[in-house]
Amino acid sequence: MSATGTRDMAIANSVVDLITLRDQSRKELTECINKMKGPKALVLDPSLSGPLGLIAEKQLLKEHGVEKTYHLRSEPFETDQRRVMFLVRDKIWNMKAIAKQVKFNQSNRQKLEYCVIVVPRRTIVCERVLEEEGIYNDVQLGEFDLGLIPCEDDVISMEYPDALRECLCDGDFSSLFYAARCIRKLESRFGIIPTIKGKGASAKKVADIIVRMRRELPEESCGEGEEQEIDELILVDRESDLVTPMLTQLTYEGLIDDIYGISNGIVELPSELISSAPQVGDKKARVKVQFNSSDQLFALLRDANFEQVGSIVKKRATFLKAVQDEKDSLQGKSVTEIKEYVRKLKEINIQQEKNLLSLHTSIALEIKSLVTSCLFSVNSFPLVLSCNIPIREGWKWSKGFFKEES
Repeated sequence: MSATGTRDMAIANSVVDLITLRDQSRKELTECINKMKGPKALVLDPSLSGPLGLIAEKQLLKEHGVEKTYHLRSEPFETDQRRVMFLVRDKIWNMKAIAKQVKFNQSNRQKLEYCVIVVPRRTIVCERVLEEEGIYNDVQLGEFDLGLIPCEDDVISMEYPDALRECLCDGDFSSLFYAARCIRKLESRFGIIPTIKGKGASAKKVADIIVRMRRELPEESCGEGEEQEIDELILVDRESDLVTPMLTQLTYEGLIDDIYGISNGIVELPSELISSAPQVGDKKARVKVQFNSSDQLFALLRDANFEQVGSIVKKRATFLKAVQDEKDSLQGKSVTEIKEYVRKLKEINIQQEKNLLSLHTSIALEIKSLVTSCLFSVNSFPLVLSCNIPIREGWKWSKGFFKEES
């Protein structure tokens, strides 16, 4: 199944039409890319690769002229493309990295066309940096509001990891405006949300911005003519509860996140855990695997306490075996019973389910071996918790710590 088909399955059962929301973001992204005609190189802010992967696949980019894709780094690179498009967040260091790249190409006497698309919007600061670097007139500037990205059928995200730090440490509250704008975009598609509740100072600020935007924007773009599909909005300021994110998760998905890390629904697993992966000599080799609700077994396991994982996997294995064994007893069955069996087979890809069963069994065994190690001993575990150290690193750290203490 294609990546797009898998993502569609993950959000198909949402209470509102998230596929339409995702498709709107795809349309706006392609409109931005088409601002530069012809074949081009796309230079991405590394922090945008994952979020963009949730709304668009590489094939879509190729269809709109993207021949090569690069990550924006501090050091410039060489390219054989005559047109270069930068898609980056509105950060000063990104503007300086772009300026360094443009100057590098100019020093090599390469006459290239440049387009800079800023996410989520072009700012005066970005323009000022480009002016100070002397390349403002050499680039075409635009903006792209990535908005709310459907991750699962019950999760949409701005994928803006620096929001809390910017508000608390930098005194930059731009992310609150972006959040309000995303919610207004949601309202324009699903109707005005009649009730807004919140907790915390930042939650109140976002609510106030939403109300102000409703008054200022033209009536036709406010979503007032749309049927109300969302009854209530609850805003929670992260600052009102800073402890919860530091607690160790004990669900299957939570432990996978702590041990391997989950980013934009993608997990990088050791290749030896995946039976279908080509085995290479390097034990550090990693294979990217997408985890979402389209994987029926993962959907059953993700929120379960780790102690329940074994019984759930066993039940799934028993069910798959029963489906296979049923095939041998079809002789003498009625046409209706055979049709029912064929329907069941269409819903369940037996081979794929077997591979997923093998994968989750391997992951569960690996996690079990780790959580039953000295990491979860009475002495070391509280220290790892108090420092909010990822489990795998915490295990190494705690062993070294107590060795030194003794």
